[in-house]
Amino acid sequence: MINNPEKYYYSKTQPKMKFGRPQLDDKGEVKLRRLTPPVTSLKIIQQEICYHLQKAELPNCFYGSVEELNNIDNALQHIHNKFFLTIDLKSFFDNITNTQIHRVFTEKNFSWDDARMLTKLTTYKGRLPQGAPTSPILANLAFAKTAQQLQALVKRHKITFTTFLDDLSFSSMRDFKSLVPDLLKTIRENKFYPHHEKIHYRKNTCEITGLIVGNGKLRLTAETKSEAKKNQLVKAYTLRVQKQYNAYLG
Repeated sequence: MINNPEKYYYSKTQPKMKFGRPQLDDKGEVKLRRLTPPVTSLKIIQQEICYHLQKAELPNCFYGSVEELNNIDNALQHIHNKFFLTIDLKSFFDNITNTQIHRVFTEKNFSWDDARMLTKLTTYKGRLPQGAPTSPILANLAFAKTAQQLQALVKRHKITFTTFLDDLSFSSMRDFKSLVPDLLKTIRENKFYPHHEKIHYRKNTCEITGLIVGNGKLRLTAETKSEAKKNQLVKAYTLRVQKQYNAYLG
């Protein structure tokens, strides 16, 4: 597997889904997601690696691909604030190199050689393959140092910061727009790249990981409410949102 990785991955294109249906772009064409999943034999090994990596400690700002946490927990952290910044990281998995992943393993006390072997088992063509079970947790671990730097930067400004894989969210009761260039600079200096069209600064309310937050409340988007009337899976999701929101309020 290590010597012939191309034999253990395959290319796959599938529609991006929302509410159980393919998403359409502005031209009415189906949005596609390009994946490079492993074949079964390698997938089994990656699942075992993933099981052990889940035990690794992450900064408390991580909510994506973290056991017992979800997008609702992520959004709830921001409901009491007034100013919001959301940043989407471009090509998140593909921009994480095998060098970064090797560093992740060595920092977890694996020997250089063992880290090299594990890196070869979890990267493809020098990058994290989208579709591999190990990629989300390895992406979190690779981003952890950047997240800690961002936490240190926002702490003295009383800004809440959370990350849900490639979605970064910042919020505060105070206007912090002047700090945005410093946040973007920190991200870029660590070789992660904000998507220029998906950097949004909002006031009063904001959509964070699919939910509307602000003014001390958590709400569903209008699209989700509409879809819940005819889609049982979406209806079940809306009930889960309400349950977690009620539990959060106590």
